[in-house]
Amino acid sequence: MAGDWIKLQHATPDKPEIWQLSEILDIAPEQVVGHLLRLWIWCDQQLLNSNAVNVTDVLIESVTRCKGMARALKKVGWLEGENYSFSFTNYDRHNGKSAKNRALTAQRVAESRAKTCNENVTHESLPEKRREENIKKGTKVPKEKPKKWTLPEHVNAKAWNEFEAHRKEIAKPLTDRARSKNATILENLTPEQQQASVDQTIANRWTGLFKPKGGNHETSQGLHNNKTYPESRSARADRIWRERNGGETTQGDVDQLRRDIQSGAGLSASAESVGEILDGEFTREKS
Repeated sequence: MAGDWIKLQHATPDKPEIWQLSEILDIAPEQVVGHLLRLWIWCDQQLLNSNAVNVTDVLIESVTRCKGMARALKKVGWLEGENYSFSFTNYDRHNGKSAKNRALTAQRVAESRAKTCNENVTHESLPEKRREENIKKGTKVPKEKPKKWTLPEHVNAKAWNEFEAHRKEIAKPLTDRARSKNATILENLTPEQQQASVDQTIANRWTGLFKPKGGNHETSQGLHNNKTYPESRSARADRIWRERNGGETTQGDVDQLRRDIQSGAGLSASAESVGEILDGEFTREKS
């Protein structure tokens, strides 16, 4: 004998020979496997190798408890020879002492490889996990503070403060990103040009700064498809009035200008700004 176990492959119940035996014996494939299992156990206990000397058809049918099993095994090629000189095909490949030794050796090698692989696995905590552990223990993890935006040296501080105040007045305070982009627009301008850029933004209640260019202006945000447009007569009149009086026009300036003009026949009844009044006056004088 070669131990108290036998080798049975997972694929054995679905082998073609099992289905052939099922058809020949007119029983289910599961029953065929059960009958053969009894035969293979008996052979493992009684035989040294595949040579089944003194074995007969009757003995095989008695051991398997299945009539016609010996004849069926011959048909599928799993039994060769005649009574008293039978030989089980491929018996030594799957059972017998040498086959079991090979199976045990293969199993020991597989277990040894698995053990070696497990020993080589790194069990050290990953940095993120250690960070979580520190948090649980109460250790404070320093947070990176965002860099505070500072006004570049090339920017006119007075003009910039007016721009900051203007954005707050229109309920659109500047973010650091907006500050950086608008400061870039003033980068190559003189302090006077920077003041002019801020003044035109405030006068027109724009949100961004634009580079002044003579009597024209162009936007840095691509508005108007990067085209420049001439200053209107009303806008020019407003600008001249502010320059002469040192500040923005007020309602008092408008009323005073109305009184200063002797006749308002040529003025627009809906004129509400200095520019519109002057524009209307110029038109009246020419007519």
